[in-house]
Amino acid sequence: MIYRHPQCPPSGHSIGWTDCYDGANILPLTLKADLLLKPNGEPKPVPDHLMGKARERAERAGQHAAWIRREAHR
Repeated sequence: MIYRHPQCPPSGHSIGWTDCYDGANILPLTLKADLLLKPNGEPKPVPDHLMGKARERAERAGQHAAWIRREAHR
Protein backbone atom coordinates (compact mmCIF):
# COMPACT_ATOMS: atom_id res chain seq x y z
CA MET A 1 0.00 0.00 0.00
CA ILE A 2 1.34 3.43 -0.90
CA TYR A 3 0.83 6.00 1.82
CA ARG A 4 0.33 9.54 0.59
CA HIS A 5 1.11 12.29 3.07
CA PRO A 6 1.02 16.04 2.28
CA GLN A 7 4.80 16.22 2.71
CA CYS A 8 5.54 13.24 0.47
CA PRO A 9 6.35 13.49 -3.21
CA PRO A 10 3.32 12.88 -5.46
CA SER A 11 4.42 9.28 -6.07
CA GLY A 12 3.96 8.50 -2.37
CA HIS A 13 6.00 6.09 -0.26
CA SER A 14 5.92 2.32 -0.18
CA ILE A 15 7.29 2.31 3.40
CA GLY A 16 5.02 3.47 6.20
CA TRP A 17 5.87 6.62 8.14
CA THR A 18 6.14 4.68 11.39
CA ASP A 19 8.93 2.54 9.95
CA CYS A 20 10.68 5.63 8.53
CA TYR A 21 10.52 7.46 11.85
CA ASP A 22 11.59 4.40 13.82
CA GLY A 23 14.60 3.99 11.54
CA ALA A 24 15.66 7.59 12.17
CA ASN A 25 14.85 7.55 15.89
CA ILE A 26 17.37 4.82 16.66
CA LEU A 27 20.20 7.05 15.41
CA PRO A 28 22.27 9.33 17.66
CA LEU A 29 21.31 13.01 17.39
CA THR A 30 24.28 13.94 15.20
CA LEU A 31 23.44 11.21 12.68
CA LYS A 32 19.81 12.34 12.67
CA ALA A 33 21.04 15.83 11.84
CA ASP A 34 23.17 14.42 9.00
CA LEU A 35 19.99 13.14 7.31
CA LEU A 36 19.15 16.79 6.54
CA LEU A 37 22.66 17.96 5.65
CA LYS A 38 24.99 17.96 2.66
CA PRO A 39 28.48 16.49 3.20
CA ASN A 40 29.83 20.01 3.84
CA GLY A 41 27.40 20.48 6.76
CA GLU A 42 25.03 22.87 5.01
CA PRO A 43 21.28 22.07 4.92
CA LYS A 44 20.08 20.12 1.90
CA PRO A 45 17.69 22.01 -0.39
CA VAL A 46 14.05 21.77 0.62
CA PRO A 47 12.10 19.64 -1.89
CA ASP A 48 9.95 21.63 -4.33
CA HIS A 49 6.78 19.77 -3.38
CA LEU A 50 6.80 21.30 0.13
CA MET A 51 4.77 24.49 0.37
CA GLY A 52 3.72 26.99 3.00
CA LYS A 53 4.20 26.03 6.62
CA ALA A 54 5.64 22.62 5.70
CA ARG A 55 8.36 24.36 3.68
CA GLU A 56 9.11 26.79 6.52
CA ARG A 57 9.32 23.92 8.99
CA ALA A 58 11.68 21.98 6.71
CA GLU A 59 13.92 25.05 6.34
CA ARG A 60 14.06 25.51 10.13
CA ALA A 61 14.82 21.81 10.59
CA GLY A 62 17.75 22.07 8.17
CA GLN A 63 19.12 25.12 9.99
CA HIS A 64 18.75 23.37 13.34
CA ALA A 65 20.49 20.26 11.99
CA ALA A 66 23.41 22.41 10.80
CA TRP A 67 23.64 23.95 14.28
CA ILE A 68 23.65 20.47 15.90
CA ARG A 69 26.46 19.33 13.61
CA ARG A 70 28.54 22.49 14.26
CA GLU A 71 28.11 22.17 18.03
CA ALA A 72 29.05 18.48 17.92
CA HIS A 73 32.30 19.37 16.14
CA ARG A 74 33.17 21.99 18.79
